[in-house]
Amino acid sequence: MERVPAGSVFKAEFIYDVYSEEDIKHLKLLFEGMLLLEHSYLGGSGTRGSGKVKFENIKIIDKDKSEYVGGERKLKKPKQNEYNTPKDILDNFDKIFDGV
Repeated sequence: MERVPAGSVFKAEFIYDVYSEEDIKHLKLLFEGMLLLEHSYLGGSGTRGSGKVKFENIKIIDKDKSEYVGGERKLKKPKQNEYNTPKDILDNFDKIFDGV
């Protein structure tokens, strides 16, 4: 069995496209899944303490088409670094994505 040493840090990037109001609801599922994973474990031997993960320093960056083709910005920019864990984001999801 191979293990990653405790305290290892990994960086990840998720790119999520929003085309409709329904897509915002699906985005919430991503953060729910991240929170569930924190409360469980990743891989085998979780009952022995292996596979614990923690998501932190999450940054939400939104871009609308004006970033690429010009024009007026339509989306509200989420506040950066105010909510940076899955629990923080879920507890404030409607506030963060209000008007998006």
